[in-house]
Amino acid sequence: MAGKPRRTGVDGSHIRALKGGADTAVRDGTLLSRSLTAVQRDEAELPAVVAQYELRMIDYGFTAVTEGLHTPT
Repeated sequence: MAGKPRRTGVDGSHIRALKGGADTAVRDGTLLSRSLTAVQRDEAELPAVVAQYELRMIDYGFTAVTEGLHTPT
């Protein structure tokens, strides 16, 4: 199933409770906005954009969760 979008296990609503979560939420929104703008301008196809968005969000999302677990609040 390479290249097909999947449901993401971590999203901004789960990360926001952690320290620095607002930064992650803004990052999510910015990335999504830029990704969808590329589709609107015919610079990218929606399935590829969604898959790339999910991969990037999973990467920095899990990093944020890990950092949050090790950072005193």
